[in-house]
Amino acid sequence: MGKSTFFNRLLEQRKAIVDDTSGVTRDRQYGIAEWNGKSFNVIDTGGFVPESQDVYEKEIKKQVLIAVEEASAIFFIVDAATGITDLDNEMAKVLRRSVKPVFLVVNKVDNNDRLLEASEFYGLGFERIFFLAAISGSGTGDLLDAVTDLIEEKDSEELLEENSLPKFAIIGQPNVGKSSLLNALTGQQRTIVSDIAGTTRDTIHTRYNLFNKDFILIDTAGIRRKAKVHEDLEFYSVIRAVKALDEADVCLLLLDAEKGIAAQDLNIFSLAAKKGKGVVVLVPESQDVYEKEIKKQVLIAVEEASAIFFIVDAATGITDLDNEMAKVLRRSVKPVFLVVNKVDNNDRLLEASEFYGLGFERIFFLAAISGSGTGDLLDAVTDLIEEKDSEELLEENSLPKFAIIGQPNVGKSSLLNALTGQQRTIVSDIAGTTRDTIHTRYNLFNKDFILIDTAGIRRKAKVHEDLEFYSVIRAVKALDEADVCLLLLDAEKGIAAQDLNIFSLAAKKGKGVVVLVNKWDLMTKETNTARDYETALKKRLAPFSDVPILFISALEKTRIHKAIETAVDVYQNRQRKIPTRKLNDIMLKAVEACHAPVVRGHPVRIKYITQLPTVVPSFAFFCNYPEDVKQPYKNYLENQLRQHFDFTGVPVRIFLRKK
Repeated sequence: MGKSTFFNRLLEQRKAIVDDTSGVTRDRQYGIAEWNGKSFNVIDTGGFVPESQDVYEKEIKKQVLIAVEEASAIFFIVDAATGITDLDNEMAKVLRRSVKPVFLVVNKVDNNDRLLEASEFYGLGFERIFFLAAISGSGTGDLLDAVTDLIEEKDSEELLEENSLPKFAIIGQPNVGKSSLLNALTGQQRTIVSDIAGTTRDTIHTRYNLFNKDFILIDTAGIRRKAKVHEDLEFYSVIRAVKALDEADVCLLLLDAEKGIAAQDLNIFSLAAKKGKGVVVLVPESQDVYEKEIKKQVLIAVEEASAIFFIVDAATGITDLDNEMAKVLRRSVKPVFLVVNKVDNNDRLLEASEFYGLGFERIFFLAAISGSGTGDLLDAVTDLIEEKDSEELLEENSLPKFAIIGQPNVGKSSLLNALTGQQRTIVSDIAGTTRDTIHTRYNLFNKDFILIDTAGIRRKAKVHEDLEFYSVIRAVKALDEADVCLLLLDAEKGIAAQDLNIFSLAAKKGKGVVVLVNKWDLMTKETNTARDYETALKKRLAPFSDVPILFISALEKTRIHKAIETAVDVYQNRQRKIPTRKLNDIMLKAVEACHAPVVRGHPVRIKYITQLPTVVPSFAFFCNYPEDVKQPYKNYLENQLRQHFDFTGVPVRIFLRKK
């Protein structure tokens, strides 16, 4: 039918797996689509077969009915290529009884003959009917207009709340019980569970609410070694599972207690740790593996966490490894929750009393597979969470964020201390002194923003310590959080290849950039030293050379406040919105002054320009042959935008679209 193709088209990304094989989608897949400034959730489901006795199709039917129950409106996808089938008629009978709006979407209408043949679908009796081709996107605009007409706009506080929820990803090898855990926690058959490895294919997002405290649970496909992945579908499932790690704040790594910890479990654990995620893990009996492979990573995870779940196994009793881990955790000042798992009957509960001997105050007995006892644990955890009112959250998240980035020992922490007027971070001549990202609120001289000091980012080949590796990971992650990056260079060393790599990374992420040449007080200066230095720098930074360059000294506090003023200007440039009428008046004249080169005898005619509603300044140029416009002409359009509007220090993105 093309449901997953349609789902991907609405989201404008390849989130659901698409294949010519029917039955690829099994669980409910969630995504967020945006149209005309309005966002809405879209749920992709498996194919619905009413009377099937197949184990998967029976489970898929349950998932479809749950999705229909959850939805505010329903897309009923049919195939114009096959015409009306018996299954279409069966499904139409079900949906005509629904009180919710139903949009009959006739897919694969990719030519006029197909459009004429598709008129038979009016016979299914639905008022809202749309003809489109999901693979090309033809016809989706009218459908999205109709859908967004039904949407009530959310205010900024509600959107902020949804985006600020903690995200916990359930990860592990295939068939270790990830979906069972999700279903147990949510109290419903949220995902299909079977003994067949690889049942889960997409990443499943579930919002979990407990006593007015929300978070997102993400169930993922099993991650097995690359050599054992034989299907294309499984390959894409693994890719999505790994991608879910980037989205998560904490990873719940599930192991099979009978099989113990395997090399692939260690690979998954290392991947989560390298990505800077908190990890909750059940460690089986293997003292050698614990000491050699996991100890350093567990200690780093303990250091990162606000609270710790110490999972033990009631079936095996207290092991030597439990005692070793208890010694480590008793020294921690953070709350430790001793979770005794597999307590699934009264005899097991009586035997599990021995775990009181480990000496922890907070002890909970539960059975993860059934969910028994998890409620009390979650009550205790959520009691530790400080609630912030919506106004405070809105204020903190709306403040500009400026990240101080660069190679090690260029003076990033010195700059932070000079700006704040206090010894906010440790400063030394030893490269790599800063390891964590340091957030400081700056509220002086009528300016209010967040300064983020980061660890120095050096080339991967030169990173030899585990701690420095994780520090670099955090520094790169800080780029995602920042609005503007202050790139510090060492005046004496000039701009190196790694500085250009950091600059390119910030530009690719769409961040504003201000280049600060530090230690300028150590330079021997002549009349045109600064001018010549700046010219040489901009040549190295090309093609994105429209960036402000300042010469400062963090030690002498020379021009450091000018650096902040410039960063604020760049932040405002990044927020700039150009009225459509003004944009067209100016840019269409620039297009007329210099037309795009003719390709294959077709002149390119740009008819309309609009600024897209994105964080990074992005502009859509509508024309007759968008694929014929090459990069040099895009550069011309970008230069014209920069010439007429102030986008100094900000990447500008150009998109050509079919008119």
